[in-house]
Amino acid sequence: MKLESAIGYVRNGTRIKVGEVPRKRGTILPVVVSGRIGYIQIKDIAIFDNDNQLIDGPQITEHTVEGTFKEEDEDDISQNNHVLVQGGIMAVGDDWNKLAELVGDEQNVSAKYLSILFEHRAPFKNFSYAFGASFYSLEQAQLQMKTLSLDGLIFWRPIYNNIFSVDLYGGFTGSADFRVILKGVSGEFKGSYLGYKFGGQFSLFPKSRLGFMAGVGFTQFNMSGLNEIQIPNTEGNVLGTLTTFGGVNLYGGMSYRF
Repeated sequence: MKLESAIGYVRNGTRIKVGEVPRKRGTILPVVVSGRIGYIQIKDIAIFDNDNQLIDGPQITEHTVEGTFKEEDEDDISQNNHVLVQGGIMAVGDDWNKLAELVGDEQNVSAKYLSILFEHRAPFKNFSYAFGASFYSLEQAQLQMKTLSLDGLIFWRPIYNNIFSVDLYGGFTGSADFRVILKGVSGEFKGSYLGYKFGGQFSLFPKSRLGFMAGVGFTQFNMSGLNEIQIPNTEGNVLGTLTTFGGVNLYGGMSYRF
């Protein structure tokens, strides 16, 4: 058998129950965690019998084994945490295209964004959750936008192993500060939004300290406070409206376990 990567950690002084038949030339013992078989190195543990007496040396003598954990199969949120750094582009939607048309800017452009998320992955579960923030920006000849959002996501991994995983995700996003700037007249309009996002990604080395991902998703902001954006022209002010913002997004990034 190959023991290529750790699937979890046991704190010093923690009591666990192990199998009685050593493997790999007497160097490891089997353990059961959440119904799955794992292995622990004999050199890292002290072995006690039923009377709570220490058994000297690595040689295993007969003792009763139930083959299950009690407290040890609980998820420790202080471990298996990852920071995700992602960058990508996102479509802006029809409302922004209409604003761009009113001021003579190019339509069907993409906003850029950078996300930093903190994700907790339980070692024996195929779902996880993450919280963090994203900064979006777009600058055109006449129009500019920027916003900082707070995000919460849930990931589900139908395929999850040491080499790669396929991740589906969904969650919420929101901000009290979405700014639209008209450069030519020094006008600035501020709104807020609540929204949602969902999509999928392909991840490399998801159980390693350093991993990578690339994905595609859909994000939409449902805007508030930007129903009357005054855009000057030769015939007077024209009112623009921004009720939604967003669309398909493409991204890539990396993860680091700490």
